[in-house]
Amino acid sequence: MSTVALAGSGGLGGWSIPADYYPLRDISLLLEQLGPELSAEARRQIQWHFGIARMAHHGQVRKDGERPFIEHPLAVSYKIGIEWGVPDWQAIVAALLHDTVEDNGDLHFCDDRDFAREQLMRVFGRPLAQTTLILTRGPGQSEQDYFHDFYVWDADRFEREVGWPEGAWVTPLSKVGDRAHNLGTLQACRLERRRNKVAETRQYFLAEDGLLDLLRERLPAEYHLAARRARAEIQYWVDYWAEVDGT
Repeated sequence: MSTVALAGSGGLGGWSIPADYYPLRDISLLLEQLGPELSAEARRQIQWHFGIARMAHHGQVRKDGERPFIEHPLAVSYKIGIEWGVPDWQAIVAALLHDTVEDNGDLHFCDDRDFAREQLMRVFGRPLAQTTLILTRGPGQSEQDYFHDFYVWDADRFEREVGWPEGAWVTPLSKVGDRAHNLGTLQACRLERRRNKVAETRQYFLAEDGLLDLLRERLPAEYHLAARRARAEIQYWVDYWAEVDGT
């Protein structure tokens, strides 16, 4: 697979991204590269939740009208687990599930957020259900309110409400991974959408105290390089589209 050097990577050991940006359609490559140190339980969890994501996105394609939508959550999970070096199964599963409510295919579930939350609790369990709902932008929800939820759901609140303090870093990590992959696959989008996406990224991700700073503060010490890699990649794509589109 050919690669593209990532400009401005800040000395991250020649880190690069594939030129075709992970056109993945099944989970086998991710599981293979996670290696034998991945526990049997973690492997089962990833496989099971990939099946849920694949079902949710059945019949759906990306903005180019051709590629199956499932490539997107797969690419985000691969990015988090392999490229950014966070082989935590719950972080990988959160990435696989992040669009199952907001952006699903033939199943069209679900317009009722409260009902969706109840059903997700049954299928995913309380921790991953809550993460999925924070990652879901509700009908009529403003950008500001949507991004605010990532800040108010800190470790104490996750612990108090769903018994999972790790959700405080898993949730913004999924969102950052989602944004990085979306920025890298904007070629099929209209100019206005690309410009809006870049402006939103500058405001809510790259700005001081933005989502990238929040992620850096919350990530466990063993994953500190992931925050640097995420910022480098997102900055690269913002600079790239700014040059291409003159923004």
